[in-house]
Amino acid sequence: MTAWANGFLTMELGGMFGLGGDVDRAWRWGLERMVAALRTPGADAEFSTE
Repeated sequence: MTAWANGFLTMELGGMFGLGGDVDRAWRWGLERMVAALRTPGADAEFSTE
């Protein structure tokens, strides 16, 4: 997560997104993918010790 965010921000600050597109949309898309990758199936289920 840290590497992705650092790379994205470094590219943005360095002006490397000069090919057009919506940088905010790209950030949201990437962040959604990172969060989805970190989710564990069933993580929203109630914790049980049985």
